[in-house]
Amino acid sequence: MTRHWIGRLLLAGLAYCVPALIGAAHAACDRPIAWAWNQFPPYAYLSPSGDLKGLDVEIVERVLEEIGCTGTPVELPAKRALTELERGDVDLVAAASITPEREVYGRFSIRYRDERVAIFLLADNPMRAQLNSAVDLYTVRPRLVANLGGFYGDDFTTYEKATSDAALVSRSPSIEDRFRLVEGGRTDGLIEDDIAGADMARRLGLQSRLAVAPILLSEAPVYLLTSKASITPEQVAEINKAIEKLQKSGELDRIIASYRLPTN
Repeated sequence: MTRHWIGRLLLAGLAYCVPALIGAAHAACDRPIAWAWNQFPPYAYLSPSGDLKGLDVEIVERVLEEIGCTGTPVELPAKRALTELERGDVDLVAAASITPEREVYGRFSIRYRDERVAIFLLADNPMRAQLNSAVDLYTVRPRLVANLGGFYGDDFTTYEKATSDAALVSRSPSIEDRFRLVEGGRTDGLIEDDIAGADMARRLGLQSRLAVAPILLSEAPVYLLTSKASITPEQVAEINKAIEKLQKSGELDRIIASYRLPTN
C-alpha cells in the first residue's frame, strides 16, 4: 500500500470457498464474510443513516457478490489489519500496493483500480486545458497548493523545487482552505487524490465550478491483498475472474467514475 494512503484500508474476511465447478460463474462460501474497514471517506465511511458506503466498499462488495459470497463489515485500525491478515484472522485488505514484505504472507489479486494525484482548477480556468503533461507545468507555470508534508509524485516535487524562487507552490494543512484558495482565485490549482478531492468539492458545493486537469501527477495500481494463512490460490483465482469480468463489462469504470469530477 502506498504510504500516502495507508489510512484507507478496507478489510474483508472472505469465506472459505470451495472451487467452482468447471464453467460455473461463482465459488461457494460456507460462512459469511467478515469485513473490516477503516473510516476514510469517500473510500469507506458511515452515512448519516449508519450505512457503510464508499468506493472501495462498493467494489469489494461487488467482487464478493460475483463469487457468491456475503459479508458483515467490522471496523479495524489500519496497522492491526495487516497484522491480523498475516495471522489469518483477517482474510483480505483492499487498496494495497505490492511490497516484498507483504508477498511473504499474502497473495495479491490483479489490479482493480488506480490511485491518482490530480490538479483541481476552476472549470473555466484556461490553464486547465493546457496542462497535459509534466512539461506543460514549466510553460504554463500554475500557482499550486498542496497539503503540508504530502508526497504527490516526482513530477510535482521537481516542479516545487524548480519554482521555489517564484514561490509558485504553497502548502496548507487544511483541505477546505486549499479549495477555498482555488475558489477565490488566490491560487490556480490544488493537488489532491482525485477521488478524495472530488468528494471534498461536493461537500463544499463546488463540484460544478471545479474540474481536474488532464495531467496526472502520479498514478499507481492497487490490489486486493489476501492472507496465505486463510485464502487459497484457487480462491484468489476466483477473485481475479470476478475483477476481470467487472472490468470487461465496464462496471468497475462506471463505479469509479461516479466518484470523480470530469476532466472536460
